[in-house]
Amino acid sequence: MEPIRIFLSSPGDVAQERRIAERVVKRLNAEFPEVKLEPYFWEYEPMLITKDYQEQIPPTSGFDIVICILWSRMGSRLHTKYTRSDGTAYRSGTEFEFVDAVEGQKRNEGTPNILVWINKTQPLIPLEPEDEHMERLRELKAFLEEWTRDGEEGTFKGAVNRYGRLDEFEDKLEVKLRKLIGARLVESAPFSSTPTTITWTEGSPFRGLETFEFEHAPVFFGRTAAIADAIKSLRGQTQDHNFSF
Repeated sequence: MEPIRIFLSSPGDVAQERRIAERVVKRLNAEFPEVKLEPYFWEYEPMLITKDYQEQIPPTSGFDIVICILWSRMGSRLHTKYTRSDGTAYRSGTEFEFVDAVEGQKRNEGTPNILVWINKTQPLIPLEPEDEHMERLRELKAFLEEWTRDGEEGTFKGAVNRYGRLDEFEDKLEVKLRKLIGARLVESAPFSSTPTTITWTEGSPFRGLETFEFEHAPVFFGRTAAIADAIKSLRGQTQDHNFSF
């Protein structure tokens, strides 16, 4: 079957989540040998100085799955040449990518699947001026209100996926992506009696004195929470140090 293309859209405040998503996709690639997962991370692309970032990023409407991760901001503003169909400006490149995916879903009868993730924890006190920080939060809130709330009825019209810790994000993302991939496999071969072959569960996860290789990644992980706690502690110490001057 055709590869499943996955796009990661986010501002710069969720860099750890992007790395986690990359690991999850690699594990799922090993789990589903019937299909190739092709994730797109713009940070690995040769971004040229002669064009802006958005010009060099492919339209999200051409992907099968779009994952949008948000926490404390929408991201950097775009040039005025990027506008919605009604002439209004996008809040950021992240919103531009999200809207393109939504419009593509309408045209393509449900593709791409769009998952929006929200980090529900309180962001650390930023080093930027407070008024700028509050403006970023207002933009994020306005975006969520626009796409998840029906203003007239006061009800939800769109769903988001929430998480509080990085290990929770990793676990939930893997489960939900696995379901989307499984559904795609069923659609591509609805009458196949051959079950999905999961190869990475074979054998013992205990390697003894032998090294862990790439193929063992699915059974050698789980330190996300400890790493997140260490990074959070370091960030807190850094901010305390900066504010002491």
